[in-house]
This record gives sequence, structure tokens and C-alpha cells, in this order.
Amino acid sequence: MQDAFVKIYLNAARYQPMPGASVKSWMYKVLVNLCFTAWKKGKRDREFNSLLDPELMELVRDAGAEIEREARFDRDTIVSLMSKLPVTLVRVVELHFLEGKPQREVARAVGISEGAVRARVHRAKQAMKKILISQ
Repeated sequence: MQDAFVKIYLNAARYQPMPGASVKSWMYKVLVNLCFTAWKKGKRDREFNSLLDPELMELVRDAGAEIEREARFDRDTIVSLMSKLPVTLVRVVELHFLEGKPQREVARAVGISEGAVRARVHRAKQAMKKILISQ
């Protein structure tokens, strides 16, 4: 609600009255749009977390990291793990996991085959496991 009020306050000058609609309906639309955006972000995070290897999640839990009940990683955790990966793996992990691109698009963007993308994703998961174990 607070975000909606801030957004309404900051954009009040841009409000244009429409026939049959009140300020209240415009404010409600701002609120609904913010809720929808938050839902999409949450959905994107759930999809992102479903891409991660279940074994990796177990290692995190076993390592004693403070993870939510369903053992989710947030984007900051992945970014910090990526900073410790070899350079050849970082771009593939970034495109595939953080941006959610399919392996075919990642292959085109990086200029390698889909098989190489699959191999690099696998190597990145293995490297992240090793990093988590060593912590």
C-alpha cells in the first residue's frame, strides 16, 4: 500500500481525468498494477529457483545457510556465487538463470552450441556446489 501511495503522489501531475472514471478508479488501477508487478516478480523468482539443482539446495541447507523453508536462493546469493565462478561460466549462468533465457538463445548470444551451454550450466552448478561446501 505504501508503494502505491508513493507512486500516486509522485505521478499525480500526470493524472488525466477520463469520462466515467474518478480519481479513485485511477488510484485503484495504480494499486492493481503494483500488485501485478510484485506477483510477476515473485513468479519469476519461483521459476528461477526451480531451475536450480535440488542437490545444490540440499548442500545449502546442510551447510547451515539461512534459507527459507522451501530452500530458495535469492538473486543476491546467486550473484555472489557467480562472482567466484570461472569467467567462461559466468555469462552462461547470467543469461540462463538470472535472465531466464532458454539454452538455445543463450547459445546464440554467446556464440557456442547448445551442447556447450548445457555443459557450462552443469559445470557452473558443480562449481557452485564446491563453493558452498568450502564455506
